[in-house]
Amino acid sequence: MKINRREMVFADTAAFVALLVRRDEFHQSANRIMAELSEKDTKLFVTEMVLVEIANMRKFLANENILL
Repeated sequence: MKINRREMVFADTAAFVALLVRRDEFHQSANRIMAELSEKDTKLFVTEMVLVEIANMRKFLANENILL
């Protein structure tokens, strides 16, 4: 995935699940993509709903002991 400098990318809940859950099938890809976005100083765009979903997901996954 080639990212142009100063681009803005929408990150949905699935992206954060892949980043936070080591057992997620997309975990390595998500880490690689986020590293590339960071290197290019790309800004992430997330909605309030995504933030709420991430907060709820983290609470559930923490209870299941499957977070990083």
